[in-house]
Amino acid sequence: MANTFKGLSELADWEAPAAPVHPEEAVPKTPTTEANNELPTGEIRPERGSNKPLQLHYNIQVHLPESRDPAVFEAIFHALRKHLT
Repeated sequence: MANTFKGLSELADWEAPAAPVHPEEAVPKTPTTEANNELPTGEIRPERGSNKPLQLHYNIQVHLPESRDPAVFEAIFHALRKHLT
């Protein structure tokens, strides 16, 4: 990261004036306690945009071993069900 910063610093024009910052963007908004109480448990309201809660999606890939024994696959899927629910 330091090398990237140094490399970009060499390309930067340090004499140019900084871009103007809008007052809304200067201070990050944090949800208030009241706003958190209005949302169902586990849902997070995005700071900008729609009023829909933030949705997180997980993609889990399972690389199955080569096996003709169905018990191997049953054990794998049983373990997944146990630990993901």
